[in-house]
Amino acid sequence: MALSNCKTTLRYSRLSRPLSIIYHARSIASLSSSSENQRYWNERALVFPGQGSQYIGMGKDLYDSFPESRHAFEEADESLGFKLSTLMFDGDPNMLNQTEFAQPAIVTTSIAAVRALEAETGYKISNICRYTMGHSVGEYSALIAADALTLSDGVKLVKLRGKTMQEAAKGYESAMTAIILKNATLEQIGHEVLNVQKEIDEELGQDAPEERKEIVQIGNINMTTQVVLSGTRKAVDRAVKHLQSKLLAIRAININVSAPFHCDIMKPASKILKEEFDRVKPFFPPTIPVLSNATAEPIGCHLDIGSTLAMQAMSPARWLDSMNYLRDHGIKRWFCIGPGSVIANMVRREYPGMIVRSLATPKDITDVNGLFERQNDESS
Repeated sequence: MALSNCKTTLRYSRLSRPLSIIYHARSIASLSSSSENQRYWNERALVFPGQGSQYIGMGKDLYDSFPESRHAFEEADESLGFKLSTLMFDGDPNMLNQTEFAQPAIVTTSIAAVRALEAETGYKISNICRYTMGHSVGEYSALIAADALTLSDGVKLVKLRGKTMQEAAKGYESAMTAIILKNATLEQIGHEVLNVQKEIDEELGQDAPEERKEIVQIGNINMTTQVVLSGTRKAVDRAVKHLQSKLLAIRAININVSAPFHCDIMKPASKILKEEFDRVKPFFPPTIPVLSNATAEPIGCHLDIGSTLAMQAMSPARWLDSMNYLRDHGIKRWFCIGPGSVIANMVRREYPGMIVRSLATPKDITDVNGLFERQNDESS
């Protein structure tokens, strides 16, 4: 990769970091013409977690270990106008679990890890990985990592996202339940869930008021053996019992969230988000392709990011299709960065033969730097 392709623009100064080139001499040399390094880059993707990965104490070790991570937490605090970092490090778990706080907390911790990775290795993300993506709200983390969105704008947008999602769910007894499949195809599950919804609609009648509607839809398609149902509690429970009665599901796990994401109940949130994206126009061309949860393909143009993210809020998160896209395009090495291990575990279960690294702690970050040094030595 030629040095002329390494871009440093005035836009980068908006990230509250010094406007300087972070590549040191070792990095410049290793970025030059090594076919081995090019192969590693071609095979790597950077993937981010979504809501559910939050916990009290998240990111504190990064804050204490890396100045770049500390700057990321400070930038998020300043942008939001309150000490999100205090809530994350030593706050009330019930408050952190509220969607409007959990989502910016996950994004901030994820980007704090990205900043540490860049500083430790001397590489920008675009020189480390060929693709990036994130699960649900993690898509915002991916956009920030790809320089398509600043952290300052990103945390404000995901806080709005979380708040509007919570507000959209008011008046509903909502639920999200993960289903572990047994001898069932995803097409079968989709067909059966749709049948349950049709039965509910027929019982309630077409003229049922909005507050009486019962909704169940597939919210997440995570793996060949796991989907998440999203909607109202009665409808989700009914669908679970239906799938179990047909021996299509062997286990159901209720997910502790404050709103039913990725279903029709989120339509009001989607509308507000689209209006905000159109108003502030916060997006830039990404430095590497970012996959959309809604389409399971790279976002084609930065002008489409807002409409894609708005659609994502109420559409199924096509995580399995997104992982398969990366697999089919040569990805064999997965850097799962950010809090928790959910994403790394999903990749390992779906693709047992692939190389999966969890990048959540300072040791994980420094271990990757050591890996890069060994790879550079082998290719020199």
